[in-house]
Amino acid sequence: MPETYVHPIIVKKCFSLLNTNQFESAVLQAFKAIEVSIRKKINANPEVVGVRLIRNAFNPENGPLANQNLPKAEREAFCNYIAGAFGFYKNPCSHRDVDMDFITAYDRIVVASDLLKAIELSGNNDNQV
Repeated sequence: MPETYVHPIIVKKCFSLLNTNQFESAVLQAFKAIEVSIRKKINANPEVVGVRLIRNAFNPENGPLANQNLPKAEREAFCNYIAGAFGFYKNPCSHRDVDMDFITAYDRIVVASDLLKAIELSGNNDNQV
C-alpha cells in the first residue's frame, strides 16, 4: 500500500483502520477529513455540514474556494465532483451498514486523498484545480 501517494492526514486517520479491516470506518474518516478541512479553511458555521458546506465553499459563482481563473463549466464540474464523491462515498457509511472489501475502501480513500490535496490548494487561484 503506497503511503507516499496518499495525503498524510488520510494515512494518519485511515490506514490503521484499513489494516484492521474496518473498511467502512476508514472511508468515513477519509471524507470527514475533507469536511473538517473545508470548514476550517472557510471558517464555516458549525450548522452548515456535508454537501451543503461543500457546495457553499465551491460555489462556481462566489464560493470562497472556487478557482475563479477556471472557466465556469470547470468550476461547476469540480463543485459537482467533490459534492458527489462526498455524498456517494461518505453518506452511506454515515447512515447505514456498508459491506465493502479492502480494495473498494482503498479506492474511495484515494479519491478523498486527491480531493483533500485539491482543497489545500484552493483559495489560491494561481495553483488550484
